[in-house]
Amino acid sequence: RSRCRGSPTPRPARLRDSVTHLPIPSVDAMTSTIVPAPPEVAMSRDRLRALLRRTLRESGYLLASWPILMAAFVVVITLFSMGIGMVIIWIGVPLLIATVGAARAFAVAERGLQRHLLGQDPAPGSYRRRGPDESFVRHALGLFTHPQSWIDVGFSLFAWCVAVITWSLTIAWWSAAVGGITAPIWALFTDQRIRFWGIPTDFGPGDWLLEILAHLCIGLVALVTLPWVVHALATLQSSLFGAVLGARGLQEQVEHLQTSRTAARDAEAASLRKLERDLHDGPQQRLVRLQMDLGRALHQVDEDPAKARAAMESSLDQAHQ
Repeated sequence: RSRCRGSPTPRPARLRDSVTHLPIPSVDAMTSTIVPAPPEVAMSRDRLRALLRRTLRESGYLLASWPILMAAFVVVITLFSMGIGMVIIWIGVPLLIATVGAARAFAVAERGLQRHLLGQDPAPGSYRRRGPDESFVRHALGLFTHPQSWIDVGFSLFAWCVAVITWSLTIAWWSAAVGGITAPIWALFTDQRIRFWGIPTDFGPGDWLLEILAHLCIGLVALVTLPWVVHALATLQSSLFGAVLGARGLQEQVEHLQTSRTAARDAEAASLRKLERDLHDGPQQRLVRLQMDLGRALHQVDEDPAKARAAMESSLDQAHQ
């Protein structure tokens, strides 16, 4: 009883030592360390992001070109037809000038799409600029007769034929990729059988899994090839349109370079002729002057020897030069 009321019973030495030597967990051991990704993995991620951004930009360019060019065809063909029909009563002349202005606006829109969505620097057109003292009517008539204006008109009338092909292929490839990848999802919410590119498959009633797998394989193939197909279409369309719209500008640049080269060659030839003339005429003039100075000194020898001496010294200096 006294032991119970007194101090607590001491623990055995073995138990006390085991409690003392237990390992205490540290905060550093509990903290997780973030290991950075290898350089190869980071580079692959950057390439995938760049590929995704490029594909989206090029797809936006291809999808936006066709509506704009279709509107260009409708506006330009309407104004052009009305202008040609009414040119006899002079009302057609303002309509034709409006046709040229509308075609130029659509050509500028195409260059803007290439610049902002593709990051390209398309060749600028060679447009006629208004002079400082030129009237508006004269400038408008000048635009009507300028070659670049009719290049823009032809572009607005025929560019939609190329754009409708690239637009259709872009829509088809995106539809195959998205529709094939999501086939397992939307197949669960429809009671109809899945169609293989719009055609009912010949699988049996219980082979719906094979149908889904077929669509999934098609979607994967379309998804993998989508960036390169879109890139090829965007490159083809932008190169073709840029060559058409910038043909006149490139031609004027070539003509300007040829003119500059001809002017430089003429200036060089003139400099050589001037140098030859100086080399030929300079010594001859000095010899004539030396002869005249010596003749004057000879006449002054008897009359004024000092002036004769000065004239001979001047002639000697000229001979040294």
